[in-house]
Amino acid sequence: MDLAEKIHKIGSPKGLIPVGLGARDSLRLEAGFPLFGHEISDQISPIEGGLGWTVKFSKSDNFVGREALQVQKNSSETRKTIHFVTKDKRIAREGTEVFSDGKCVGSVQSGSFSPILNSGIGSALVDGNTKTEAGLSVMIRNKSLPIFTHKPPLHKIDLTAN
Repeated sequence: MDLAEKIHKIGSPKGLIPVGLGARDSLRLEAGFPLFGHEISDQISPIEGGLGWTVKFSKSDNFVGREALQVQKNSSETRKTIHFVTKDKRIAREGTEVFSDGKCVGSVQSGSFSPILNSGIGSALVDGNTKTEAGLSVMIRNKSLPIFTHKPPLHKIDLTAN
């Protein structure tokens, strides 16, 4: 019997049930946590992924990529990660294009359903000069769906207030 089976056997009488990646995604998206391969990757820097606070430019030692990251940090054109809710049960999945005034400005990096908000939630990488306060949308099943940006944690927002 492997470890997971042992844990399940001991925990089942106490209400333990297995959950999958969907549960992980809804929890991490509600909290605003990145996942490598989605919000950060070989193609998405920590600056673009919203993790600029982890890059220690103040340290005296040089590090690989320092100059490129410094340029990104100082540029208003650097792509940026946003977090959003749909205020709808439909989910904008990875790769779904994000639009502003009819123009594609980026794409969804992660999308899931928040059982706490009873709404679709997600993250997207958009052009650095994109106005994120209003007017963003995604196309789901050939229908435009507005998305509303919020700073994480998403599970603490009041959807009725907006």
